[in-house]
Amino acid sequence: MAEAALLLALGILLPMAFHGIPNAGQVFLPMHIPALIAGFMLGPLWGLFVGAMSPLLSSLLTGMPALAMMPGMVLEIGLYGFFSGVFYKVIKTKVYLLDIYLTLVLALLIGKCGKGIYDLALYTGRGDAYGFALFFTTYFVTAWPGLLIQFTVVPALLAALTETGFLRSEDRSFLPYLEGKALARREAEYFNGAALSYPEKTTAQKAEIMRLLEKCALRKEERILEVGCGDGALARILLAQGYDVHAIDVSLRMVERARAKDPTHESLYEVADFLAYEDKEPYDVIVLLDSYPHFLDTRAFRRKAKDLLRENGRLLILQDRPRKELNGILEGKDKARLSRPLKSPGREWTRLWLSFRKEKVSGEDGRGYLLSLRRR
Repeated sequence: MAEAALLLALGILLPMAFHGIPNAGQVFLPMHIPALIAGFMLGPLWGLFVGAMSPLLSSLLTGMPALAMMPGMVLEIGLYGFFSGVFYKVIKTKVYLLDIYLTLVLALLIGKCGKGIYDLALYTGRGDAYGFALFFTTYFVTAWPGLLIQFTVVPALLAALTETGFLRSEDRSFLPYLEGKALARREAEYFNGAALSYPEKTTAQKAEIMRLLEKCALRKEERILEVGCGDGALARILLAQGYDVHAIDVSLRMVERARAKDPTHESLYEVADFLAYEDKEPYDVIVLLDSYPHFLDTRAFRRKAKDLLRENGRLLILQDRPRKELNGILEGKDKARLSRPLKSPGREWTRLWLSFRKEKVSGEDGRGYLLSLRRR
């Protein structure tokens, strides 16, 4: 995972920046922050991995920490990463920032107690005395600058990631795959019920779709996958222009409606959950019209889109109405558990930047919405 690799690299590089300061590791604790962030962002297992591997790789690559210190640091920092991931998913008060601070306190206490037990065994084995005074001095008195940094930097960074949309405060499940399947079932049920009353695209909306497609500069030889095709409005436009399109939707009734409207290409419309979708050949383009806000787990969406695209392939996210108007619709009670408000194209890209680079954006001019990205 790219995020884990980046945080692991920071776990090695940050301590190097402090190596010139005497006793900097015990005072400023630079290796702890990436592990804590990994737990919050990626969950307990990745937090454990980043926390345990950071001192190990750092010791192998830079000689710091010394081999004698490394086992205890692997234990301590691994516990930080693991329990920050656990408590972040368990502690859910009504105040998000309070959740972060409570998680930090508990994860740090468990990690320090774990390291204290390790030190006790180590000292006892050597015949040396080890008591609470030494434990408290080492991990709280000497390390107070590092603790202050952690309690300042970690919440501020998490708040910034949440504000940009890269991290979702509500996406805190131990079983995201099962929750994703449950969401797909709810969406299928909702749109199956709404299929008969689903509104036709207006002339103005069709014109806006055409305008956005012109900006995308599609080529006839490209293999295109439309995700969340609904009643097939976009697919019919593309097929009529001679493009090679395959369209999927999680709702059987919507796919049946799309097939009824376009019987000539009925085999090109398929009932499928995008996050579980597989194909033998990669696609040149993945396009979504009106369906992207229904993907609540943007990390899973990003990974699947990248997997299905060939190298340098494009991801196109389109909305045929202004973003503010769309968000007013999405915030209705019927959609509250199926979708999220759409951010501006630039900010929405921050959810996807690890796998996609930005190509074209449009959407704050009171017209339609376009986010055109290219696979890294």
